[in-house]
Amino acid sequence: MQKRIMGISTGALVLMLATMIAAPSVHSIDRRSGRNQKPQAPRGKYDTPREAREKAAIEYYYRGMELEENQDWLGALANYDTAMFYDSESYTIRMSYIKTAAKVGKFQEARDQAGKLDLEDAEALRLIVDLYRQAQMTDSVLYYLDLLAQVDTNDLTPLKSLASYYEQLGNLAASIPYREKIAQRSNDYQAYNELGALQFLTENYDGAISSFKKSIEIEPGGGNIPSYSGLADALSEKGDNVRQRSVLGELLELDSTHVPTHRRFIDYYSRQRFFDSALIHSKIEVELTPQDKSAIRRLGIIAYSADSLDLAEDQFNELIGIGQMDFTNYFFLGRIFFEKENYSYAMINFRTATRSNDSISDGWLGIGQTYQAMDSLKQAASAYREGLSHVKDERDRIRLLFSLGATREQIGEMELSEKAFNQVLELDSMNAPALNYLGYMLVDRDDRVPYAKELIRRALEINPNSGAYIDSYAWALFKEGDYQQAKDSLHRALDLIQADPTVFDHLGDVYQKLGVSDSAAVYWRRALEKDSDNETIKAKLQALPTESKAKSGK
Repeated sequence: MQKRIMGISTGALVLMLATMIAAPSVHSIDRRSGRNQKPQAPRGKYDTPREAREKAAIEYYYRGMELEENQDWLGALANYDTAMFYDSESYTIRMSYIKTAAKVGKFQEARDQAGKLDLEDAEALRLIVDLYRQAQMTDSVLYYLDLLAQVDTNDLTPLKSLASYYEQLGNLAASIPYREKIAQRSNDYQAYNELGALQFLTENYDGAISSFKKSIEIEPGGGNIPSYSGLADALSEKGDNVRQRSVLGELLELDSTHVPTHRRFIDYYSRQRFFDSALIHSKIEVELTPQDKSAIRRLGIIAYSADSLDLAEDQFNELIGIGQMDFTNYFFLGRIFFEKENYSYAMINFRTATRSNDSISDGWLGIGQTYQAMDSLKQAASAYREGLSHVKDERDRIRLLFSLGATREQIGEMELSEKAFNQVLELDSMNAPALNYLGYMLVDRDDRVPYAKELIRRALEINPNSGAYIDSYAWALFKEGDYQQAKDSLHRALDLIQADPTVFDHLGDVYQKLGVSDSAAVYWRRALEKDSDNETIKAKLQALPTESKAKSGK
């Protein structure tokens, strides 16, 4: 059997070459109609009909190639079309036709012929992918890329293209299986790092941890810092602080000047409220990036949180000195001076912060809290009201209304206080602090105790383990005369909050109502230890029988 080249027998090829000089023109065209006219296959004296067709196919194919070299794409396409007429099974001729048709923008014709190719042939599939890509038919591109990835398992390009397509579409979950195959087939540390990053973004933290660890196993050196960083972040999301700390330590050993590692340490320690440790890394970050304003601000915030107020003050003053006159810098200077009890300077900076941005509640809250620290409650209430005229964000308005309600209550303006808390509940009916505050305030005044008790019960439904809310509910029970239930609830509250003198005071009141004066004296005494200036508790102790006072330790 004769071997076929491009679907053409070698015997026919020899005959064609022997008669090349006498070959007919490239293709004949009806000049009037412009239609290609399929010529009769030239036959030599001894040619069979099949050999004659093969010779014609070869002739038109090579004529097409010549025209391609001369960049006559339409002429080349017409010759390839004629060649296919004579040999419709030739893979090479059909491939040439498809490529040329695509060049001249005849995509539909190219796709029609591409549909006749063998879909188990990698080269054919690559050509089909290019055709659909040029036509911007994404679904078809993805389909044929997937076929190509199955046919040619040694070529990672289809898998990478598939992954990239889905990532550009924002469908990260669909990209992951292809990234997994890329990593497994290549066993490349960067491929595992890319896989881990995708798994992290899709919140598959266990998968991310496994991929980053595999990447580090393949390349444990300093060239693979991104995988160490990714592993640390994934462990952080899993709440595995011990292993995260270990990985961060390895990162520092690889590169002690790697700024992102120090930032991760800052975040690690800050989340655990270990601000002194976070401060160490924040200082290093500023030393490594002295021009980074964000690093300076971060150092200021960490220093403030670590009670290093002078250091914090220096950072924010430096930022203001270089023109960073924004809300955050002035706000934190206000907090710093507030903590230093320099209320006049605190007020100046809070006022400056609100002039910089009056739509943020923190500045107005700072002003109000400063007035409260100066015992100027009416001015504090005015500050909160002024803030409400500027602040539009619902959550910020809730904060201001809550502070206004609490301040009104301290002033003794109970109706206005209740109005403010009701406004909070109109914005957020599940605001447990407001439910509890309003409920307790009413109970303490013996005002609509059943209604107040229901408010507190709603707060407890939201946060059943709040010692303060349990104390409020117990006080409502006390007001209703249910002293035994009140006692049980107060002891539960005491298990949760032992630093609040109010709970001890209430227990003293309950024991007195139960006729156990000795126990009442004990709890009032403990309340007084935590609030030594409370004249009301002192009076209660003073009114006890001498024997009970003696047993309480007086």
